[in-house]
Amino acid sequence: MSTETNKAIATKMLAAVDAGNLDVAVQYLAPDFQAHLQGNPQPFDRDGWRQFGEMFRAGFSNSRHEILDIIAEGDRVVTRTRWQATHQDTFQGVPPTGKQVTLDSVMIARVVGDQIAEYWVTVDMTGFMQQLGAAQSVAA
Repeated sequence: MSTETNKAIATKMLAAVDAGNLDVAVQYLAPDFQAHLQGNPQPFDRDGWRQFGEMFRAGFSNSRHEILDIIAEGDRVVTRTRWQATHQDTFQGVPPTGKQVTLDSVMIARVVGDQIAEYWVTVDMTGFMQQLGAAQSVAA
C-alpha cells in the first residue's frame, strides 16, 4: 500500500470512532490486531480495543479527534492527535463533571494490506485525569 493509502486507513478509523461507530472502526483492525498502550503491561486485541473505546464513549460525549500531524513511511503511520470531549458520566470512578476535556496522544500504526495490524499509543493520562480533578498537579 502507498503511504497516502495507509494515512487514509488511519484517518478513517479515527473518523469512525468519532462518529460513535465502533463496528466500522473495528473493521479497520486486522483479526490479529495488537494495541500497545502506554502504561498497560499487556497488549490488547480487537475485543479489548473495542471495550476500551466503549469505556470512553460511555463516560464522554461530543468526542472528536483533531489530527495535528500525520506522517507515513513504509507500513507505519504516525498520528499526533488531540481528542476533545465532554465528561458526561462516571469514568474510572470519577463522577461526571460536565467539563470539556482534552487528551493528547501519539499513535503509531503498522498497516498491513488495508488494515491496522498493530498500534503503539502514548497518551498524557496524568494531564487528562488532572482535568477531571482525579490527579494532583506536580509543581517543579
